[in-house]
Amino acid sequence: MNTLGVALYRYGRFEQALTTLSRSDAMYVQAGRGQQPADWAFISMAHWKLGQQEKARAAFETFQTLAAADRWKANAEVLAWKKELDEMIPAKP
Repeated sequence: MNTLGVALYRYGRFEQALTTLSRSDAMYVQAGRGQQPADWAFISMAHWKLGQQEKARAAFETFQTLAAADRWKANAEVLAWKKELDEMIPAKP
């Protein structure tokens, strides 16, 4: 489900990506695997592309919390998504 959501995002179908990534997040949580940084990175980016800055920033905060966990903090993909997010979403003044 996450792969489909990411593909939709990369293809520019941001609303569909949000729906799919939200379903992916719910599936991981329901399966007892917890929230995944991949879902939240792309949820944040999709909100940003749709002009939903506050939602994007809130999702980015969730991503950052997840990415800081021992399980993820050295993961190359997570670090790449963080870089992409940092370049896309400027810090609040």
